[in-house]
Formats: sequence, C-alpha cells, structure tokens
Amino acid sequence: MNGGTRTTPGFLERVLWLIAAAVILTLAFFFLAVALIVAAVLAAFVLARWWWLNRKLGKAAQRHVITAEYTVVERESPGDRRPPPPGP
Repeated sequence: MNGGTRTTPGFLERVLWLIAAAVILTLAFFFLAVALIVAAVLAAFVLARWWWLNRKLGKAAQRHVITAEYTVVERESPGDRRPPPPGP
C-alpha cells in the first residue's frame, strides 16, 4: 500500500468517466422522451374514451325523451261544485 495517499486519476480514467457520463445522460434523455410520449398517448386515449362515453350517454338521454302536447285540467274542490244545468 502507499500509506493512504490517493493518486489523481489519469487521463484515460477521466476520458472513460466522461464517456460513461455521456452515455448515461443520453440514455436518460431518451428514456425521458419515451416516457413523455407514452404519457401523452395514454392521456389522449383516456380523454378520447371519456369524450366517447359522454357522447354516447348524451345520445341515449336524448332518445328517451318523449315530447307531447298537453292541457292542464284543474280539479274543482268539493265546495265549488255547481249543480248540473236543468234538463229540458
């Protein structure tokens, strides 16, 4: 042993560390790019599915609506009854 003293890294070791760091950073960049693309595609799929289901539910709700004409007939209370008109 050399008594606990540390020597400075040589030129070749520095170059190898620099290449390893560049490779790791490049891989991290591409991993991040792929992860963002996958997240965007997944978000687009979820939004498209949500839109499709809302559209489908809206159409189903419109089909079950019945439109008709009506007349409001009010009932008379028992005290308001009039005798029938006299017959001939």
